[in-house]
Parts: sequence; structure tokens; C-alpha cells
Amino acid sequence: MKKFFAYVSILVIVFFVAGCLTAEYKEYTWNIKSDGSGTGKIVWRNIFSSGNTEKDESAKDFVSLIDDYLEGTDAERDYPGFANVKKRLFIEDGELCGEMTFEFDELSDIGFYRYQDKGPLMFLLKGMDETFVECSGEWGGEEFTVAFFDMGKKKHTLKTSLSDPTDDGAVFFLDYYKNWKKDGSLPKVDEGESESPEENEAIPAEPKKK
Repeated sequence: MKKFFAYVSILVIVFFVAGCLTAEYKEYTWNIKSDGSGTGKIVWRNIFSSGNTEKDESAKDFVSLIDDYLEGTDAERDYPGFANVKKRLFIEDGELCGEMTFEFDELSDIGFYRYQDKGPLMFLLKGMDETFVECSGEWGGEEFTVAFFDMGKKKHTLKTSLSDPTDDGAVFFLDYYKNWKKDGSLPKVDEGESESPEENEAIPAEPKKK
């Protein structure tokens, strides 16, 4: 029980939620064996930098995305119950996405709880800065922010929203990513000051076409 709530507390400050590095959606997939172990995948869709209304911090955010999460160990630190973690960035539907696959030994490693090993699996969203969108199970509602899943099924999915890419100060990473993929270069940033939008050639967010 304590391990479960400790996991939820960690999620308050995890991958792409803290600071200005964020994403539009987050998709979870879990494949659970009868003994509670299994494999999983988390996909962050439309990764971008938010809050750049007075200073453009997008260059720093992209460098952090590469150095700290993709090539660093911040993701592993934020999800201590995950094993054999693999990460990648990719473009899909014109958006930068991130994927993390992993293995786990028990349900509490992935934030699930099951009272006395009976009843449905429960996944708590409260306090995670995520908003429920849809899941393969049942949603408890705004007053009881828990997703319920049938233990008898092996595969479970959950989709949440994180941030709105049409808000003022949102900056996309496509140019940064293309340059990095081309020759491994990252935007130059100063620890004291961020580059101006003209210097870092960031892409301002535009409202999506309906």
C-alpha cells in the first residue's frame, strides 16, 4: 500500500509534466500476466515547450529532453519500478512523440492497486496533472479519479491529456528534432539566459485545424 502511494507521489513530478517540457497526450499500455508482472509502454504525443510568453525557453527544454530523458537516466529515476527501459523519439502525423517501453515485476511497480488481491485493478490519476480522456476499463469520474480494469484481461490501456498546444507560449520542437537527427547537434543555450526566438529558430504553436 505504501509503495503504491509513493509511486503516485513520484508521478506528480515525472517525465514531461514538470517545468515547461510537456506533451498534449499521454497513452499507457500495460500487458499483465497472472502473477502481476508484465510489460508496458508509455507514449507522449505532440511533445512541446509551454509557457514561453516572456522568454523562449524551448531550446533548454529540447536539450533537457535529449540529455536528461532520452540519453540520460531521469526517466528511469522517475519510474523506479520499471526494468529494461527503452526509449525513443519519433515523428507521427507531423508531431514529435516519445515512447518508453519497460518490464515490471509486480502491479505496484506500475501504479496499480488491488485491495487484498481481490476485485478490479485500480489506477489513481488524482494529483498527477493529467486529465482522463479514455481507457479500456471503467472511469470513476471527476469526483473519484480512478480507472478500473478487469484483472481477467491481459491488456489494459489509458489515455490522458497533459497540456494544450494552442495556449500562448507553446513552441514545437520539429526544427530542433530534425537538426538533431541530421547531425546530432543540439541548440546552444546559456545557463543564465535563454536564446531569443530568432536565435533558436523555434516553431510557434498554431491552433489545430478542425
